Amino acid sequence: MLRFWLGWTPDGGGRGSLNSASAFHIQRQTRRSHTLNKLTLQRTNDQVVRVLDPQGECVGNLKLIGQVWKFKALGRDADGQLVPGGGPLTGRHNMAFAALDEAAVSAALLG
Repeated sequence: MLRFWLGWTPDGGGRGSLNSASAFHIQRQTRRSHTLNKLTLQRTNDQVVRVLDPQGECVGNLKLIGQVWKFKALGRDADGQLVPGGGPLTGRHNMAFAALDEAAVSAALLG
């Protein structure tokens, strides 16, 4: 999935190259899907809730800190390693919420 986000295309020899036209097209489609669809919340425990995109991929967590839920963005690098504060919602990292309202959280993170 990440290779398509980056616009990676195979070159026939088991390697690949970046294709800027594909990257722009895929990024545009991904951004559009995030704005047209809602996020869902999945409770992990009493203090952590996973935030899932429309495809079921985790884009971050909501962590209860004091009495406030803070969004912690998550992404993956080219090797598939987790990148705290990264991913498609990196600009929303540390956004705070008073309550776990799925519609309000989705609207705020995607708005």
